[in-house]
Amino acid sequence: MDDPVKTLCISTSVLADVTVVKISGRLTISYVDEADSFLTDLLSKPRGRFVLDLADLTHVVSSGIGILIAFRERTIKGGGALAIGGLNPRILKIFQLMSLDSFFPIFASVAQAVASFGSRA
Repeated sequence: MDDPVKTLCISTSVLADVTVVKISGRLTISYVDEADSFLTDLLSKPRGRFVLDLADLTHVVSSGIGILIAFRERTIKGGGALAIGGLNPRILKIFQLMSLDSFFPIFASVAQAVASFGSRA
């Protein structure tokens, strides 16, 4: 029962001075350290506003959710902001079961999440 999408892909782009972090594929235990390192490196950059695009994330283990929570906490502690724009319905259900939909601001799209920050003066 092999899944054709075995890898995790993480990329960034900038939209309206917000760093969009696209995480797609399977966030399994094999990729948790890599994802954590990637997200930690982002915090050293000057842009403190982030949107996680999880629309193409198809699987996440509990430790993967843990790194997303930690990334949010470190972002907020550093004076930044974080939202989720676009969330795979299966992953949204997990977030809802864990009450993470009240912890993370979740929007239907990346554009809506970016707009939620307003313009930076």
